[in-house]
Amino acid sequence: EKEDGACIVRWSALKKIFEQLPTALQRVIAQRIAAAAVFTLCFLVTFCSFGDVYLFLPSLLFAGFFTMSAIHLLLSCITGDCISVSGTSVQTEKTAIRKRLKSLTLEYEEDGPKNLTVFIRGRMKCPEVGDAVTVYLSKKTPVYGCDGAYRIYSYYAVQIRKEAQT
Repeated sequence: EKEDGACIVRWSALKKIFEQLPTALQRVIAQRIAAAAVFTLCFLVTFCSFGDVYLFLPSLLFAGFFTMSAIHLLLSCITGDCISVSGTSVQTEKTAIRKRLKSLTLEYEEDGPKNLTVFIRGRMKCPEVGDAVTVYLSKKTPVYGCDGAYRIYSYYAVQIRKEAQT
C-alpha cells in the first residue's frame, strides 16, 4: 500500500512541476510525449501483426528517442538548465518563396539594449514589430556574436505574446 501511495505522490508532484512550467515548454514536452505514444502504438501494431524485427524495430527506436527527449527536456527545466530571454520583436525575416519565418530579431535589456537573432526551425506565426517574445534555451546553447548583436541557432521553445497596439 505504501508503494502505491508513494507512486501517486510522485506523479502528483511531477504534475505540479509540469503545470508550473511556461506554456511554450509544456506544449513542446506534450508534443514529444504524443509522438512517443504514436510510435509506441505503431510498434505494438507491427509487432502483433507481423512479428518481424525489421518492421517493428524502427517504431520502437523512435518511441524511445521521443520518450528520452521529453524526459531530458523536463529534467533540464526542473534542474534549472533552461533559461529564458525576453524582449520585444524588432525585425522578422521571411523565406523568399514560401514566405515562412526564417529569423526573428528581438531587443532585450542587459546593461543596455541588445539584439538577439533567433533562427527559426519550423513553422511559427510571424510576430509583428513590438510583440513580446520569450525564447527558452539551454544554458549550453552556443551564442554567436555578429555586428554587435547575438545569434542563436537552437532553442527549446519560443513564446510570442501580442502586445496591445495604442
